[in-house]
Amino acid sequence: MINFNRSNIPAELNSKWVHYTKLFLGRRKTGQGTFYWNKYPNSSGIPISHFIIKELLNISNYHCAYCEKFPLWTSDETIDHFKPKSIYPLGAYQWSNLFPACDNCQTCKLNKFSVELLKPDELTFNFNKYFMIDYTTFKILANPRAIKFDRKRANKTIEIFNLNEKAHLISRRHQFQRYHGTNAQNRDLNDFAYRYMF
Repeated sequence: MINFNRSNIPAELNSKWVHYTKLFLGRRKTGQGTFYWNKYPNSSGIPISHFIIKELLNISNYHCAYCEKFPLWTSDETIDHFKPKSIYPLGAYQWSNLFPACDNCQTCKLNKFSVELLKPDELTFNFNKYFMIDYTTFKILANPRAIKFDRKRANKTIEIFNLNEKAHLISRRHQFQRYHGTNAQNRDLNDFAYRYMF
């Protein structure tokens, strides 16, 4: 995770999110609580998710907000509800609850949630405050210098997003080797996955 500043709510969501939420709550009340992204008016039937994902990817520099996967395949360009919409339906269309996530993070998280889970857009979030990297295994660990509650939050985040699965460890090692083998003058950090390592 890398901290990012959330932009203003996209126009396509700003004027309608309360209305969309009411419709969703109504569907849930009648037992037809299927969530879907409404079509944006005057957009030839394009769902608002099309506009939202573009803005979310823009603010995260096209990285997964949670695991830092980059580049994302089109199938990875998903919108995660930080607080699951099945448990917190009022957040289903709330801009501050929406994050760009790869398909793997979506699958790992599903409807899991904890108040301890770290959010990359928290003003005080800093990777090094909560985590450290073991550069022999490329595992993410809770920072042993952090206070107990912050270590608990780090461990919960690692657990929910399965940030130490084997594919991540191998990919981190490859990115680390690639970064240190790249000409420093032409290096752009946003061209790398796992930017928190550098």
